[in-house]
Amino acid sequence: MDVNEEREHMETVAFGIEVEAFLERHPIGRYLKRKIVEEEEAAKERLTEVDPEDAKAVRAVQNDFHLAKRIDRWLAQAIAAGYQAEAQLRATEV
Repeated sequence: MDVNEEREHMETVAFGIEVEAFLERHPIGRYLKRKIVEEEEAAKERLTEVDPEDAKAVRAVQNDFHLAKRIDRWLAQAIAAGYQAEAQLRATEV
């Protein structure tokens, strides 16, 4: 692993740590996590109430659900990338 790759991995690790700490310890991060769950649950509830013949309404509810899922996935991916980069750095130390 060259110096640039090592630096990139270290930056990825640091970013993953920051995202994880933000979500667990910062009030805004905890708020975001709570809102993601609330939005998903609200969309599921609305989906049971929307007229299945109203394709536009169904799509709108599905979009709300998928938006919350996407945000959650982006945050999880940043954390996972940090762990993967850390594993790669550790593998090169041996």
